[in-house]
Amino acid sequence: MEQTIVRLQAYEAAGADVLYLGGVKNQEDIRSCVAELKVPCTVPAAWMNYDIAKELGLCEHRYPYELEMAMHAAGWEALQDLKQRGHQATIDLRDRYHDNPYMAQQGQLRSDFDHPYTGFTP
Repeated sequence: MEQTIVRLQAYEAAGADVLYLGGVKNQEDIRSCVAELKVPCTVPAAWMNYDIAKELGLCEHRYPYELEMAMHAAGWEALQDLKQRGHQATIDLRDRYHDNPYMAQQGQLRSDFDHPYTGFTP
């Protein structure tokens, strides 16, 4: 932990605005780092919640792994369904998510993608 704090202090001295506390393993590690630093700190951790982040003096709270876990879990379920039911599983999947902007319809590719949140069109 001492080496981590020395490294973070070097980033702070170099002008970092926010520090990512990589290498911390628990709340005590976070407290040790925050106590030795002047700039705001963040720790994306699966065990963190807003109340813990606030109590530890962190500048933000985010869920870094939940979206990835959801995507992998949904992918695994889709593959299990495909394994059991074959091509009908893909047809049913496209029907189930017909209105989802990320789902191509049967026989189509998504070449006209408009991002639903930013309006971005490549």
